[in-house]
Amino acid sequence: MNDSRPLRYFVEVAGHRYEVREIEGREAISKPFRFELGFALMDTMQFGADLPIAPIEPDDIVKTDVTLHLERDGIVDRVIHGLVFEASLGATLTGVPDMHLVIEPRLSLLQYRTDIRVFRNKTAPEIVVEVLSAFGITPELRLRASYESRPYCVQFRESDFSFVSRLLEDEGIFYYFNKDGVMILGDSAAAYDPIPGNPVLPYRAGYGMDQKEDAIVSIGSRASATVGKVTLRDFNPDHPSLDMDVDASGPSAFGPEWYDYPGEYAEPSEGKRKVALRSEAFACASEAVQGRSICARILPGHTMDVFDVPEGAPGGEFVVTVVDHAYRRADSGFSAKFEALDGKTTFRPLLETPIPQMTSPLTGIVTCPPGEDDIYTEEAGRVKIHFHWDRLQPYDGECSHWVPVVQDNTGHSVAIPRRGWEMLVHFLEGDPDRPVVIGRVYNAEDRFPVPLPEGKTKTSLKSLVTPSRDGTNEIQFEDYAGREHIYIHAEKDQNIVVGNDKSETTLVNELSAVYHDERIAIGINHTEAVGKNHSMVVVNNQSHSVGGNRERQIGESDMGNVTGNRSVTIGGSHIRRIHTDDSVVAKNLTETVGAVDLEVAIKTNSTEANTALAVTVGGAIINVARQSVTEAASKGRLETIGGAVFSKAKAEMKARADKNRVLTVGGTFSATVGKEASLTGAEKIRIVAANEVFDGSDEVMLKVGDTTVVMKEGTIAVNAPSKISLKITGSNKQGASKSTQI
Repeated sequence: MNDSRPLRYFVEVAGHRYEVREIEGREAISKPFRFELGFALMDTMQFGADLPIAPIEPDDIVKTDVTLHLERDGIVDRVIHGLVFEASLGATLTGVPDMHLVIEPRLSLLQYRTDIRVFRNKTAPEIVVEVLSAFGITPELRLRASYESRPYCVQFRESDFSFVSRLLEDEGIFYYFNKDGVMILGDSAAAYDPIPGNPVLPYRAGYGMDQKEDAIVSIGSRASATVGKVTLRDFNPDHPSLDMDVDASGPSAFGPEWYDYPGEYAEPSEGKRKVALRSEAFACASEAVQGRSICARILPGHTMDVFDVPEGAPGGEFVVTVVDHAYRRADSGFSAKFEALDGKTTFRPLLETPIPQMTSPLTGIVTCPPGEDDIYTEEAGRVKIHFHWDRLQPYDGECSHWVPVVQDNTGHSVAIPRRGWEMLVHFLEGDPDRPVVIGRVYNAEDRFPVPLPEGKTKTSLKSLVTPSRDGTNEIQFEDYAGREHIYIHAEKDQNIVVGNDKSETTLVNELSAVYHDERIAIGINHTEAVGKNHSMVVVNNQSHSVGGNRERQIGESDMGNVTGNRSVTIGGSHIRRIHTDDSVVAKNLTETVGAVDLEVAIKTNSTEANTALAVTVGGAIINVARQSVTEAASKGRLETIGGAVFSKAKAEMKARADKNRVLTVGGTFSATVGKEASLTGAEKIRIVAANEVFDGSDEVMLKVGDTTVVMKEGTIAVNAPSKISLKITGSNKQGASKSTQI
């Protein structure tokens, strides 16, 4: 055995230093390193020689700090800082116990802690830093991009490590550990460090593992099948018509398409960034430079410059992505396999960590900010939900983002959950970051609105008045056989709008009670049909206004009783047709007709006044009778006409007074007869006038018995059977052109 090997591994744990007999391990960008190593419990720090020590109990060193040294001739080339995650102790034939350890970084502690919690309005790097800080890890941020704040990000039943990993993978952020064990977060090639010491390494084919010069002993390239196009799609509920499709070319010109929904972005610009990250991640995974090195200083996330490579082999600056360690002290020496990318390429992690899937709904409580009423919502009808598992968020308006609420049907229904309600919540795509309220459940504090089981036949839609909760609006259905009914209660106002027809049928009785005002507005027609009686009682006033015509048809009698006054104003004509009798009984009756008053009676029209009847007409009065008109006054009749009186009869007109009739004319009195006029006085006829003129176009005859006086044009003939007497009180001048005979 050659004891002058160029490189050896040593481990320091629990205050002792041991030479590693064998080791296997892997380091990679965006992965925790893991080393499995074995050694004999021979402390090399005691007196400069390998001396056995008392066995170390595995329980005593698990989760304690450990350092792994790679040394060349006593010079430390590299130190790896970690924790002991597994330890086992075994006996050997030599009597010196063997110890086997598994070493990983402190970051791996995150795999052993799970949580359910909410992060509000923070970027992915901010969330990662907060989670890491709980484990004493302070990463160095080398981030150039800006990151969207996440309004609602949930870690649900997953380890802290899985939670952090999926956030970094989603944002395209990589991490690695530098030579001092510091965790570096980066998103560009500028975040890489050069390997410790001289980053320039020669290619030396054929070098053995026992060479002391750092070199690359083999190098080549690797390629694998991958995608040719990456496509993402998402949906923005605030802008439903927004085109959210994004795509990017994949690393392979003829590869298949990789399509995913939802892409987890809210704007197309963010989607373009995400789809580019996915394409870059596929490219990083599908191609690499790979080789073997005897240099212990190469480590992931660091760059090296390889020169002196043969023609056709890759050379230049590379960033190391993977280092595989395999060492046995009994073999000839150290070598490590590696993979790398072009030094200007930004490493992007693949989406390997799944989002927790919410396979069943949960319940949560509706919350509001302090001082807010029972309903806290925004323009989309969303609410805030506090889940029972949430130990950190307060019961206020900031415990969650705005959570959509499923309404009762596909129409435009509205029901906003109230403060304190327990809601059933499911998750879109099973994503805990995308809750949606799908229903309500009752509990011991928020009880069922009707007593059960006695009220089990009732179905109701009921809401509480807010913010006092002192009243309700309700629609209730009672389905108990024999007591079926529908109950509707409006705490204040009720408005019903029917777009077309409305039909209501009540088979028995209907009662409607309005304790204040009622107003009915009908745009076109109104028809009421009453099978028997219709009764209406108006305690105070009643007003009817008809814009057009009004028609009333009464099968039998019509009786109206007005205790006070009654006034009827007719803008046009008033026609009353009465087939039998018309009787008006009044103390005083006054009718004023501005134009025409026409009364038509098929048979009889009778007007009776116990005292007086006055008719005043501003224009004309026309009485038309198909047969006869009879007017009877027990005492007197007085007609006063401001203008003219016109009476016309097709056959004959008679006027009769059982006693006296006096006709007084203030002006001229004229009577015209088409044929013969006769004036008969049972005793005598007396005509008294200041001047009297009897004018006949042919002749004028005065006749008493057989005595006549006939006057014609130019002559007067007097015929008396006995004698003629002329008595002239004054003078008498008789003259005639002809002879005068007496």
